[in-house]
Amino acid sequence: MRKVLIFGILFFIMSCKTSKDLDFVDDNINPQNMDLYFYTINKNIYLSNDSISHKNKSFHINGYYTNVKPSISNNNIPTNIFTKDNEYFNKKLNNKYIIYYADGKKIKMRIAYFGNNYKEKFETLNDVYNYLKKKKIPYKLIKEKKDINGIPYADILLTKNSLFCKIFATKRESVSNIYYNINDTLSTIQYGDNRNFYK
Repeated sequence: MRKVLIFGILFFIMSCKTSKDLDFVDDNINPQNMDLYFYTINKNIYLSNDSISHKNKSFHINGYYTNVKPSISNNNIPTNIFTKDNEYFNKKLNNKYIIYYADGKKIKMRIAYFGNNYKEKFETLNDVYNYLKKKKIPYKLIKEKKDINGIPYADILLTKNSLFCKIFATKRESVSNIYYNINDTLSTIQYGDNRNFYK
């Protein structure tokens, strides 16, 4: 009986840890089910889609969810993981962060950033495609290009939930931006946004 109890406790701990693990690309759109912190912001976001039907369209962002704990000096902002508490980012967060930008309770965008020290390497776009196949996440490649710095990126459609995703992968870092509406590509939120973690 004691062995069964110990096995049950270990299984519960392992399953909890797995459920909190962050995915580089994910078609789950419900961050409320994850162990995340919420920070309030008051910002109007403009769309980068400049077609006639969406010109000057904007919406209000009231906050974001992230796995980064509150700052010791100010509970209203996340810990400064890039200049003050990089050890927390490296050791506790395993070189990864996630952001869900929310308009009320509706999620508009998800950013996942993985540093090069993370256990799973995404050094090329092929690494990302293999990862998607391994995770059995169906996708359609829209285009592959290089930015002005020569860094390759790809636009893909996660076909299970029709989520638009922009990804790039280098030996230093990899980023995936997922937009929950293909028309809501947000021009005033940076690709792989990390401004919140320099404050």
